[in-house]
Amino acid sequence: SLNGKVTALGWTRGAVVDAGSFYTYYREDAGAGLGVKLHFSGSFIGWNAEDVTVYEAGFYKAGEAACRSCAKPREDVMKALYLKEVPPRYFSEIVLQLTKATASSEERETDWKKDAGLD
Repeated sequence: SLNGKVTALGWTRGAVVDAGSFYTYYREDAGAGLGVKLHFSGSFIGWNAEDVTVYEAGFYKAGEAACRSCAKPREDVMKALYLKEVPPRYFSEIVLQLTKATASSEERETDWKKDAGLD
């Protein structure tokens, strides 16, 4: 499951909202002074037997949790860093982690922006 894979890589589940659901994972790396938040289609506490869609990951400065409790992807856009502000090595490490976490998936959702309300 996505939960088991990302938590094993040091990510933390985001805020729990209605009916025990959550839509984000995040991690902060104090040494790098950076954090990243992953938005996905959502899951429920204690429920790991469902398909999810990973939408996006956003970087921010550590300590500015980029609204880590927010469930909607656009609520924290003002705190997001531009990719040019993210060191290449840190970016590469996060991409590697997300690749590992999603590698077993054989499905691709081509209309993910529409499903996430982002188009």
